[in-house]
Amino acid sequence: MKPLLCIALDDLWEEEHSTLTKVEAILQKVPPDRLVLKANLDFALKRGLKDAVQLLQSFSAQLFVDLKMFNGSRTMERIAQSLVDLDVDYFNVHLLADKESRTAIKAAKTSKTRVLGVTVLSHMDEGYCQQIFKLPRKSVVRNLAQLGNRLGCDGIILPADTIPVIQHSSLLCATGIRPTWYKDTRHAVETTPTKAVEIGADILVCGGPIMNSEDPGAAATRILDEMDSVGF
Repeated sequence: MKPLLCIALDDLWEEEHSTLTKVEAILQKVPPDRLVLKANLDFALKRGLKDAVQLLQSFSAQLFVDLKMFNGSRTMERIAQSLVDLDVDYFNVHLLADKESRTAIKAAKTSKTRVLGVTVLSHMDEGYCQQIFKLPRKSVVRNLAQLGNRLGCDGIILPADTIPVIQHSSLLCATGIRPTWYKDTRHAVETTPTKAVEIGADILVCGGPIMNSEDPGAAATRILDEMDSVGF
């Protein structure tokens, strides 16, 4: 499949109306089959899971509910089953939860819902991984990716610079990107849309460059053009 552009709707909790207006503008310019909308835990809690999901499903794009689940197996299974029953396209679990996430992953197996395993977060830099895991950061990602595969995840979420360590995996790869024409200081590792596709990313997650633009539809189109410049 062609790589998907996943738009992080990080301002839904505080600015629901303006965020949804921007989504409408994006969908006027971008094919919905290339888009995934990503909603965070805060919005799901504010709106209630069912209401939040159904509101975002009123758009024609796919939906990723980003809960980063890390809990006991029974709790995660119940949440996962709710997401499956609501027909979401993606949700995620922390692979650091290890076997506790197995029931959540299993709950989605006979559905269209895909489960993405979180490896390391953006703040987990080399120093953090050495201190907490006593391993290089890329080794941590490799180990967690292998765990995700054993547990039955459909894909993993990982920093773009670590994708090469799992190049021969059949798992979907989701990673954050930043185009060169957008600068901020939030992300220590920044990878362009083109580079992310070249190294094997399947789902490219991007928020600010699109949602902070004066023309979100044009910004999303520009990123998709950069993604597609690689060829498939």
